[in-house]
Amino acid sequence: MASRQRRGAGDTSSRGSGRVLKWVGATTAVISLILGARQLITIATDRAHRSRDSAEFTALARQQAGRGEFAEAWRSLDRAEERSRTEATSTARLDVGFRWLEEGRPGSDQPFSRITDAVVPALDRALLDPQHPRRAHILAHLGWATFLKGRETGTGDPAPLYKQALAIDPHNVYANVMLGHWLLWQGEPLDAARPYFDAAVANGQERPLVRSFQLAALRNRNDASADTELIRVVNSMRRQNETLDERSARTAYVAYVSRYGPRARTTDAGDIGIPASDLLATFAWLTRTPGVSDRAEINDQVVATLNK
Repeated sequence: MASRQRRGAGDTSSRGSGRVLKWVGATTAVISLILGARQLITIATDRAHRSRDSAEFTALARQQAGRGEFAEAWRSLDRAEERSRTEATSTARLDVGFRWLEEGRPGSDQPFSRITDAVVPALDRALLDPQHPRRAHILAHLGWATFLKGRETGTGDPAPLYKQALAIDPHNVYANVMLGHWLLWQGEPLDAARPYFDAAVANGQERPLVRSFQLAALRNRNDASADTELIRVVNSMRRQNETLDERSARTAYVAYVSRYGPRARTTDAGDIGIPASDLLATFAWLTRTPGVSDRAEINDQVVATLNK
């Protein structure tokens, strides 16, 4: 009898211990779920904070680039990508890199490699995607980076990169205007470069950039044929209500004086394919640009020549 009582007590104790173990197990599972959920919440919150910080630094970079502070914008993009590399940061990296190369102003006593060495790796990384939607833009800007770096080293030919871009997109505004610029830089005839400039203008995009490259290429030539072409370009710009920078306005004014002034090489106003009325209108437009000319006698001579 006593033995059965002891066995009964033992069974009761065993069942109690089992319930305790089940309770402990259930509690442990609940705690694990709570901790896991908290960890997931922490991870999600951290990601949200990093994403928010990345977006803020990306916006800051665009703001800085808009003021021409490209080196600062590049560092802001570095900080953005440290938080989270996203499609937005990659797009901004290309936008800022393109503009930094196009501006081409490394700073006082600074080499162009200060720009190219920073930007080129980002462009190369983007090219790893063979289907990148901006592949032609990237190749064109890699060509421009080659040109800028070559101004220091005296080596490098950007033409193959421009042509690769044009093979992808024959109308690409960057590849066309940059190849036209390169051909004139190399001393090629204007007829070789003109189709590329015309294609860039016809594209309709980035018109101020196209004109700045075209005008710079013509100013660099500094010969009679380039002066004539400069007059044509400036006349077209006036007719289309485009803005002309002061430096190009002065160069175009000098071209007019050289052609139609007191010591003109020719007095044939129609030999460049522009009506005299347009030439007069463009010359008047140039003289109204501040800082271009205050020489009334010379201006009168040019007008008299064009009125013949």
